[in-house]
Amino acid sequence: MEPSDNQIEILLAEDDPGDIKLLQECLDDVKFPYHLSIASDGEAALAFLARQAPYTEAPTPGLILLDIYLPQKGVSALFLQIHTVTKKATEGGILTMRFHESFIQAFRVP
Repeated sequence: MEPSDNQIEILLAEDDPGDIKLLQECLDDVKFPYHLSIASDGEAALAFLARQAPYTEAPTPGLILLDIYLPQKGVSALFLQIHTVTKKATEGGILTMRFHESFIQAFRVP
């Protein structure tokens, strides 16, 4: 199931209910139509993107938000697998809810 033509699908990979609530409150103020899907860990996020059970009808996200401290699969491993799983470059952006210096350095362009 894809979002409607004028709606952006947002995938949030986050395990902290407080952070989920914070993002939902921030999205209350946006002026564009969206649908928010939530994956509670890295494995669930990959399953969502690959449309594996229980996400066989998952829409393709236009924006992916990743918590840097995801359980079961770290964000750096997940970040590197997203292109493989989706088999194309992500059209949206990939953001983290929290930044960590080692993560920033790992992806720093010289």
